[in-house]
Amino acid sequence: MKLGFHISPNCCGKGLKISHSGCVVINSKAIIGEYCTIQQCVNIGRNHSVDDVPRIGNRVYIGPGA
Repeated sequence: MKLGFHISPNCCGKGLKISHSGCVVINSKAIIGEYCTIQQCVNIGRNHSVDDVPRIGNRVYIGPGA
């Protein structure tokens, strides 16, 4: 919370890199592959939905504001 992240345990594979602090939200049902990079101001998945959450593969770059 101090850095502006809301990431549930066990939804991301090993090697996750978050390059900047501030406003990264990942739905608890989303699945993020290994060695992905996430920039600032990223929201993955709907806020209150457990349906239609994304599955992101390995070695994916997710840019600012996605």
